[in-house]
Amino acid sequence: ENPAIYVSEKAVNDVSEIVPILNKHGKNGEPVVIFAPRFDSQVINMAVMAKIRGLKTACVEVSVFGNDRDTLKDIAAITGADIISTATGVSFLGEGGGGGNVSVNRASSGPFGTAASVTINGTDTIIIRNEKADSTKLNTVIENLATKIKNDSEKGYDVSFDTLRLGKLTNGIAVLRVGGNTEIQVQERYDLAEDAINACKSALATGVVAGAGAALAFFNGEVN
Repeated sequence: ENPAIYVSEKAVNDVSEIVPILNKHGKNGEPVVIFAPRFDSQVINMAVMAKIRGLKTACVEVSVFGNDRDTLKDIAAITGADIISTATGVSFLGEGGGGGNVSVNRASSGPFGTAASVTINGTDTIIIRNEKADSTKLNTVIENLATKIKNDSEKGYDVSFDTLRLGKLTNGIAVLRVGGNTEIQVQERYDLAEDAINACKSALATGVVAGAGAALAFFNGEVN
């Protein structure tokens, strides 16, 4: 919960890049999550050692090819992080990091973002946005993406992936708490809630057909 989030456009191959930020956040007991296309094995080992010593640290490899090329930008927009890149001159220490005269304290107002929570498993990473964080970057990305979808749609281009991206950037999340007086009642209500959630997911993925004969009524004129 409430981790410091770093987003790197370049592979993280040097342990010295992350040691200062691990030390900084470790002093405050803040978890650290780093997103990048690739991590050197030594960097992974350093993150594991930091975790053993009590600092919650995670390195998440993000695909940057094909339809996933904008994933890092979306993560940066959601978390408010600056993208660490050689082209922009932003390092883990902030702008101009690595020049020898930039203090690690620069990171306190620089490259890292935040989130209410980050949940990571073997295949998925779920980022819950901090609602109190500045949403300027996120709103700009959403507006640009919505405009791109509209323009591409008018030109007949496939907008399915951009629509999926927009959904991930704008959708919220809900927590359902199901209870009951007995174990049997709890399980029954849990199954009903699970069925309802799966029905909603199916509707979002494939669409819906109105019931009660409405579809037949709608197409009646067309058939005649």
